[in-house]
Amino acid sequence: MKAGFSFWQGRIAPVFDVARNIRVLDIQRGSIVGQMDSTLFVESAAERSRLLVDMGIETLVCGAISRPLHATLSAAGLLVIPFISGNLDDVIDAWLHNRIHETSFAMPGCCAPFRGRRFRGPFRSRSGFSRGGRGYGFSISEQDNCLCPACGHIEPHKPGVPCVKTPCPICGSFMVRG
Repeated sequence: MKAGFSFWQGRIAPVFDVARNIRVLDIQRGSIVGQMDSTLFVESAAERSRLLVDMGIETLVCGAISRPLHATLSAAGLLVIPFISGNLDDVIDAWLHNRIHETSFAMPGCCAPFRGRRFRGPFRSRSGFSRGGRGYGFSISEQDNCLCPACGHIEPHKPGVPCVKTPCPICGSFMVRG
């Protein structure tokens, strides 16, 4: 299995959407058998997702990540462990020993999931993303959208109709909740 850790100056990169470096670990039987550092030279969510899949990455550990990029990576089959911070080597060690969800690795102000709670914050920024808190599933409300992981098209979610059963009107791919 391969796991990717976005980093900057020896620490987990604060925002994956603009991170330039990724350490890729090849893991077998719980031990690192190989590693390489690579540069992320693409900007769009679809290109970033494709690049990580081409590298063979199955799990991504990162700092903050936007909802559309998170949805695109999840739709591509990657397990995303977001909102992690700390020294890169310490985070890798914690991940290898199933300690990644300790509060010491949570980004500042992002501890709710580490206590077994999910963020349900009522506040939304101008971009529509939840502010504060730290949720793997993000907050869900009637304002959520369906996102096409292939072309990036966004349209309002229709209550009662799962996004995964809604074809994109642009390219025909099935959409994801975003």
